[in-house]
Formats: sequence, C-alpha cells, structure tokens
Amino acid sequence: MIADVAISRDASADAWSSSAGLIVRPFAERDYARQAAIGAAINPGLDRGLAWYRHCDQSWDPSLRRLQLVAERDNLVVGWGDVGHMWWAYHPRKFVLRLNVDPAYQQQGIGSQLYAALMDSLASLGPLLVGAETRATRPSSVAFLRRRGFVEHHRRWEARLVLSEARVERFAGAYGRMAQQGIEIVTLAEERARRGKQLLRDLFDLEVSAQRDEPRFDLGVLSFERFVANELETGDLLDDGSVLAIARQQLVGVCRLGGDSATPSNLHIGFTGVHPEYRRRGIASALKLRTVEYGQAHGFDEIRTENDTTNAPMLHINAALGFQLEPPWIILETARGSVNPDVHSGRRTEIQKGTPCYA
Repeated sequence: MIADVAISRDASADAWSSSAGLIVRPFAERDYARQAAIGAAINPGLDRGLAWYRHCDQSWDPSLRRLQLVAERDNLVVGWGDVGHMWWAYHPRKFVLRLNVDPAYQQQGIGSQLYAALMDSLASLGPLLVGAETRATRPSSVAFLRRRGFVEHHRRWEARLVLSEARVERFAGAYGRMAQQGIEIVTLAEERARRGKQLLRDLFDLEVSAQRDEPRFDLGVLSFERFVANELETGDLLDDGSVLAIARQQLVGVCRLGGDSATPSNLHIGFTGVHPEYRRRGIASALKLRTVEYGQAHGFDEIRTENDTTNAPMLHINAALGFQLEPPWIILETARGSVNPDVHSGRRTEIQKGTPCYA
C-alpha cells in the first residue's frame, strides 16, 4: 500500500513519477507488445492477443473519451490501465475501468498508482458510475476494488466445450422443429449475399431487441456504428460459422461465432440471442447446435462462451451440449461519490476525446 507516496507530474516527460522508481505515463505505440504480454500472463489461453488490442484502438469511436496509461519501471512496462466511456452502452458520465499488472510485479503498489492517476483525471468529467470486472479466482483484485468503493452488481459465467465430447445427440430434433415453424437456419455468409449492407442494420436491430432484458442494459446507448466496428469488423468473425434464424424474412435469432487469436484451435461465441417474440421455440438450441457442428466439421478443439449467471435458459442449453462452467467474472460498480483514489495528486490530465492518449 503506497497511500503516502505522492504522485507528481513531470511535465517535460509527460509522465507521473514516484519515489518508488515507478513512472506512470500515457500509453504509446511501442507499448502494445507489453500490453498483450501482460494480458496473456494474467489470462493464460484467454487473452485476445496483440492484434485485438490494436484493433480496439484503431476502431475507437472519435466521439468517446478515454485515457490510457502505463506503469514503467527500469524501462519495462509492468502494468497498464485505461478508463473511458462504455462504447457498448454510451452515457456521457458513465465509464469503465481496466487495470492490469504483470503478475511478477503485483502487490507492489503499481495498481494503486495507476488507479489514482486514472481516477484523478476522470474526476473532471463528473462520473456518475464507473464499472470494472475481475475473475472470482482473484480475491486480491476483488478486495482492491471493494476498498475503493466498488460493489458487486452481477456475475458472468465463462464456459468451454470440448468439441469431441459435445452431446449433439440430445438435439436430434432441433432442425425439424425449426422447419415445422417455418424458421430457416442460415449462415451469416449466405444472408450477406442476399441482403448486402442491409444485413448489418437488420442484425443490429435484432441484437438490441434481444439484449433489452440483460443486466445493465439501461447503462447507456449502443450506436450502430460502434456495433459494426467492435462486433462485426474485428477480424475474427466467421461468416460461414455464424448462423441466423429467419422467419418470414425477418431475423429472429443469431449466434455469432469467431476465431480465437490466442488459441487458433479454439472458437469463441460472441453473442447468442433470440428476438423476444420468438423465444421458447427452440431457436437458440438450433443455432448453438449449428455452431458446434461447424467446429467439429472444421477440426477445432473447443468452443468458449460467456453468459450472465441469471440467464437460466441459455445456461441450460449449454449444459445440455456439454459446456463446462469455469470460474465466473465479477462485475462491480461504484456510484457517484464513491470514487476513492488512493492518492490525489492535485493535478489532472484531460481525458482525451477521440484518439487514445498516446505519447
């Protein structure tokens, strides 16, 4: 704990420095490799990889604000963090925080200094809410956030399916039930060929409708442009593996399947949803089954997915297919007046609007 170590601004270097030999400065282009390496060390086999981090920055909406900082010791980046608007649920005074410290350098006050610098700068925007998340297997991270006023809001399961062990026989009648209801299951690639660019708008409308009853849907607004950039143009979406349900030419269900840049032999389900008016008809089961069959046919090893712990219908489908639950992610929030940095330097840097805060 370094609450008594003042963080001062070195204007010439554009960095915050401390007597502990740690420099906190804006993120720079040269930091991507260490950013990805730290993410991989914290989440072995689960991190998205360097290309994903680059894409997130390149596709960042210029109308949103964000500050990215790194912590450097002896010319080595040992931690990074950022705080900015939630692109998936925009509200001018609601933000999301990320902090990651190299496991070899944890418990040395580095996260505390990054947090203080980020929250000092954020204060100028008058935040109503700041969200953060961590896995339940990291009690020290949970405690770190709770000491600073964060409280648990909900949890999200992560699950994995070994494709060679998938219990597809339990879904033998899934496609027949779709045909009986006049519902067609097609690939995203097939529907792109039919609808062209209109498919993107139709898919956006479907996913917004399907998410209305998810936890924290009321956080803010997802724009069409952010949806396309961050969900459909990330480079890992598989058009021939992602599937749609169509009834009377209307999109009524979707299961987006993507590759895993960190583990090329694995797949990842980004989103599965069904229009509220078409639920309880077996559509989600048919969509999930098709993605499993795709993975098996193309020689993949596993499929990973995430679901809110309260989404009982989807969890039931996953369990029936053979998905195994892994430790959940804990989503925490701190409301206005609860933001509690360890250290306030008395100085703030502007949360940049537009591009990330590169040096």
